[in-house]
Amino acid sequence: MFFHCGDDSWKVIPAMSMPGYGDICVFKGRLCATDGDGRTVMIRPDSIVHLPANPVFPISGADKLLVESECELLLVDVYGFGRDDDHVRIDVFRLDEKEKKWVRLTDLGDRVLFLGGGRSFCVSASDLCVANGNCVIYCRNYSYRENATEFGKQMRIFHLDQGRVSPLSDYPDYFKLFWPPPEWILGMHS
Repeated sequence: MFFHCGDDSWKVIPAMSMPGYGDICVFKGRLCATDGDGRTVMIRPDSIVHLPANPVFPISGADKLLVESECELLLVDVYGFGRDDDHVRIDVFRLDEKEKKWVRLTDLGDRVLFLGGGRSFCVSASDLCVANGNCVIYCRNYSYRENATEFGKQMRIFHLDQGRVSPLSDYPDYFKLFWPPPEWILGMHS
């Protein structure tokens, strides 16, 4: 459902299914929403809803996330976050607005995707001062941990080019982005 300022009530988004986890984001000033089946809609400021591309099938992950990256809309299909690392699969698709279809990406180039509970974003590896992009960093358990050992056990890096998962602690350049927490964050919790 969506609600625009000035509306009297919530409006149901047509053709969206209820099962599974979906996501929302703003892309080029338009609200975008995806459902658990990977069906994605864009809502224009005049409340007209349109399907920017056909759903991606087969799409099997439990979580579907929308991420804006370098003026592109990405649909991330995630399977197996709660399972062991050998069963994790992440597929990334880019919206081709002209062709009105989702295109599977096998290489993000310099980009690093960060996936989290409602906080997904993309950054260039060079801006982060890390050696390589083309990966996805996520936490197996979204709860906050208070020490590096516990925190390190939860953080993972998915290598898109190899289709495999590694503990983030095996990559010190990436791990130091998270641990220890910066002083300004620690100051907020004291």
